[in-house]
Amino acid sequence: MSGIIGGAGSKSGVIGTTELDYEEGTWTPVIADATSGGNSATPDSGGAVGNYTRIGNLVTVNAFYNMASESLTDGNMLYIRGFPFSTSSLANCRYVGNIFVYRIDTLVNTTLIMDPSASVAYTQEKLTESAWDVTSLTCADIRYASTCNLRFNITYQTD
Repeated sequence: MSGIIGGAGSKSGVIGTTELDYEEGTWTPVIADATSGGNSATPDSGGAVGNYTRIGNLVTVNAFYNMASESLTDGNMLYIRGFPFSTSSLANCRYVGNIFVYRIDTLVNTTLIMDPSASVAYTQEKLTESAWDVTSLTCADIRYASTCNLRFNITYQTD
């Protein structure tokens, strides 16, 4: 390996003799109302698609989820589960990503946060038209229409 990350040649350059693990693949996101167990939503045909890239201990995931039906508990937070790798065991870490939700009541902008202790992601800082609500997106928020589309990405560290 030569150069910063790749190419032909000897194992020289910035990396030296360190080999970085590189992997690409697919994963299936799960939308649920609890960090484990609980209820999960049902995607429409082909509506739960995720891709990931892992370089060393950093994982970047991108996903699309088109919810066809759901039986989530209204008052519970909305969680994303099923990530391709567990999160790092480092204490006090949170990883931040982006989420776009289409057909949702009052949501203008929100942040996706990954909780390493449970390897789940949840939404935070729901921005309404009137003010910042430092609360979480709940399952009731996604009942605005018959279908709800979520697109998100996040980069996190794994062991």
